[in-house]
Amino acid sequence: MHDELWAGIDLRLRNARKTLDDMRKVFQPAQPTHWRVVQESAGATVGGPDWQQSFYQMVARLLAEVRAVPWIIEASFGEDRKNAVMSAWWANDLLPDEQQRRKAFSAQFKMHRAAVDTHPLTSEARDVAEHRRGLPEIEGRVIGPFGNVHIATPTRRILDAESRPLEPNIATDPGAQWAATLPAQPIRPKPEQFTITRAKKSLFTECEAYLALAEQVATTARAISRSVHGANNLTSPPS
Repeated sequence: MHDELWAGIDLRLRNARKTLDDMRKVFQPAQPTHWRVVQESAGATVGGPDWQQSFYQMVARLLAEVRAVPWIIEASFGEDRKNAVMSAWWANDLLPDEQQRRKAFSAQFKMHRAAVDTHPLTSEARDVAEHRRGLPEIEGRVIGPFGNVHIATPTRRILDAESRPLEPNIATDPGAQWAATLPAQPIRPKPEQFTITRAKKSLFTECEAYLALAEQVATTARAISRSVHGANNLTSPPS
């Protein structure tokens, strides 16, 4: 039963890790194909996957996945009586010995759980995304191929491509006139160009640290569980 209870926690962490990887991959250009090369050589702008359609959803999903880890641990191994269903389960389905062990687990787990509960990505970014605005508060300062800065947010879509700015001496410069006829170039964002709006910190650096913290908290919880519960029975929380 212990392994079964850990399965959901491990799955959450794997999903969070994959989401973080997908957040990085979404900026990568599509692989070149014969048809793509032909189109681009003819002057067409062929974009890759629509990162603006999926990226912000991935950020919100990552925050929710990581945030859930200590809650699932608490419900599986500790004393979770925060709603009527869990309170009834605690009173009706758990023997006194298991109740005592679960209380002991929660007492030792409390400060480790607090590290995730009070993390800025929990108390600020995730709460804003889940309970207030429905969107993560992040911003990208995306630099285009010609040096222009484009501000990208969940509610502010930037162009997929931009044209070369006209040279001031274009009327007398054949080279500048020719350059002006070139097709627009794709705007390709990079992970390091995104920040958490309020904290003004690197989005990817903070998300990596947030996930690593949850992974460490889960490892610590395993040790506490082995010490407190040992091989004793644990009742699975209600569905």
